[in-house]
Amino acid sequence: MNTLRTIFEKLSKEETKLASHEVELALVDDIKKYTTELNKLFTEASNTEDKLDSIIKELFPLLNSADALVKKIKDIQDKSSSAQIKFVQAIKELGLNPSESRENIALFDIKDSIATRSERIQNMLSNFK
Repeated sequence: MNTLRTIFEKLSKEETKLASHEVELALVDDIKKYTTELNKLFTEASNTEDKLDSIIKELFPLLNSADALVKKIKDIQDKSSSAQIKFVQAIKELGLNPSESRENIALFDIKDSIATRSERIQNMLSNFK
C-alpha cells in the first residue's frame, strides 16, 4: 500500500509540473501574440506618423497663406464698401438709380460671393487654432 501511495504522490507531482508547464506555455503564447500585434501596430503608427508629418509640413504654409488671404479680403471689402457708398451717393446726385448701375451690381455680387468664401475659409482655419 505504501508503494501505491508513493506512486500516486509522484504521479500527482508530475501532473502538477505538467499543468504548470502548460500554464507557462499559454503565457508564452499570449506574450508572442501581443508582441506580434504590437509590432504590426508599431509599423502602422510609424507610417501614420510619417504621413501626418508630410501633410503638416505642407499644411502650415497653406494655413498661413489662407489666413493672409482672409485678412486681405477683409481689407479690400472694407475699402470697396467705402468706395461703393461714395459711388451710390454720386449716382443719386446725378438723378440715377444705383441699383441699375452695372458696376454697383457687379461689386455687390462679388462682395457677397467672396464674403461667403472667406467665411468658409475662416471656419476651416478655426479648426486648426
